[in-house]
Amino acid sequence: MKVRSNNSLSVLVLKAIGLLTASMVKRWSPETTLQLAGSSAGRVALHVVCLWKDHRFLWHWQGIQREFSAILMVQFQ
Repeated sequence: MKVRSNNSLSVLVLKAIGLLTASMVKRWSPETTLQLAGSSAGRVALHVVCLWKDHRFLWHWQGIQREFSAILMVQFQ
């Protein structure tokens, strides 16, 4: 019997969530994607989903930070 650490188990769970998310996104219509791209919160969601697909962590992390800063700027004006 193979023993797995908590860390490796969490990695497996995250990979499974990523695969499920990516399979859900494949079913989205272009209109849904365009609607999400129309708001900062939607763009954050798209960055997270695309991160699972293409693994460009730094690119998507910078996009998420940019969108959160835009959200915060709107709230404090």
